[in-house]
Amino acid sequence: ITELRREDIEALEEISADKEKVRIAELKEKYIADRESEIETAEEKGIKKGSIEKSKEIAKKLKKENMTIEKIAELTGLTKEEIEKLK
Repeated sequence: ITELRREDIEALEEISADKEKVRIAELKEKYIADRESEIETAEEKGIKKGSIEKSKEIAKKLKKENMTIEKIAELTGLTKEEIEKLK
């Protein structure tokens, strides 16, 4: 086995350190992407929930006006069961 020169050892240490830096950078990028995805998903859920709540409000008003459950379902996208549960 040949002996490694000091310059070779330093070069290997530098490469190893660079690999670790690259790995840390990759992990950081993944964390940021995951976090952005979580935020986007939460926003989408919030928008969907708000839309459903608005549809329920409209359905309640239409129900008070004696519109048929079938017509309310057609207009709001709610199921007949969801509309029937509204008070």
